[in-house]
Amino acid sequence: MKYIRLVQSLVLLLFVSILLFPFKVYSNANYYSINYTTTNGLSQNDVNCLLQDSDGYIWLGTNDGLNRYDGYTFKKYGFGYNGLNSVLIEGLKRRL
Repeated sequence: MKYIRLVQSLVLLLFVSILLFPFKVYSNANYYSINYTTTNGLSQNDVNCLLQDSDGYIWLGTNDGLNRYDGYTFKKYGFGYNGLNSVLIEGLKRRL
């Protein structure tokens, strides 16, 4: 009887250890976030969508147009800025 109880306890301990192992591995990761606003060069504070392209640029879609972030600065495309015309931007906004 004691042997069966010991085996049950070891199986339970093994099962719990296997379940908790992935949480222990990932618990040491350090994550942080940075908030960018119009103060940093973003054309508008409300971002509707974002995408990272194959060149590493991050594209952010706002109601004011597209913003390209290179890791240091924002470049604005859209209404009144260089690059894309407002007809194209309006067409993209209607499709969302």
